[in-house]
Amino acid sequence: MLTGKTAVVTGASYGLGKVMSLALAGAGARVFGVARSANLLRDLAQHVKAKAEHDLLVPVPADLSTREGCSAAVQLVQDHTEGVDILINNAGVGANFARPLDHAGPLRFWECDPEKWDRSVFLNHQAPFHLAQRFVPYMIAQAWGRVINVTTNFHTMLGAGRAGYGPGKAGLEASTLIWSKELHGTGVLVNILNPGGPTATPIHAHSRGSELHEMLQPEIMSEPILWLCSDRANGVTGRRFDAKSWDKSSAIPILDKVSKPAAWDSLSTGVSKMPKFFG
Repeated sequence: MLTGKTAVVTGASYGLGKVMSLALAGAGARVFGVARSANLLRDLAQHVKAKAEHDLLVPVPADLSTREGCSAAVQLVQDHTEGVDILINNAGVGANFARPLDHAGPLRFWECDPEKWDRSVFLNHQAPFHLAQRFVPYMIAQAWGRVINVTTNFHTMLGAGRAGYGPGKAGLEASTLIWSKELHGTGVLVNILNPGGPTATPIHAHSRGSELHEMLQPEIMSEPILWLCSDRANGVTGRRFDAKSWDKSSAIPILDKVSKPAAWDSLSTGVSKMPKFFG
């Protein structure tokens, strides 16, 4: 289904990123998996090769929490391919990343470690911008491309104790809609894919260890990511999809059941005229 396509998946070494990488490689795409752990990426590449008998997953060890790290990741990808057809911005860090080492109890914004806060917001929001800015021109030139961002649910973005997490994800949510408007008519689609609730990933291993079996499983991302990356999604852009609502029995999902407009369309209630995009 995706044979001949090239994809970049960030945060590819475990959790949602690993599941999506395996799904794309299983559909024939060549996947550049970006993550900090070279060892985990190597293991994932070996796993894919054992199943597909091809080197469909290329490890790209890089830290996307700085602009230099983003540039290094882009260069490693561009050293191996002419261009990228699919970009999945999945890498991120959770609410506790900005917590000082000696801090216990609830984390308030004035208690965050400033350096860690900067890195958190950069990874959750700015890194997707830097990658998209470099990869999207190729997509525009070929009149086909997919950018898929992983954000979080509305209430998680606004929860107390998430000063280093919510703003970054909210920024990525807004960027998704802005990019989709600016890319309208180019053949490049920009959407959000979230699990749809708390998910059993390593980020929750310490805080919710005993509850992991009751949470959503990362594997629910497989089918919707393949649909969003395929030609079946042509014309669908600027939307937020929840994997838990996905109807596996339908080749053409009912968009109003599995997705909503990105960036809180309900907030526009009562706005009589939207501003023009370009002056």
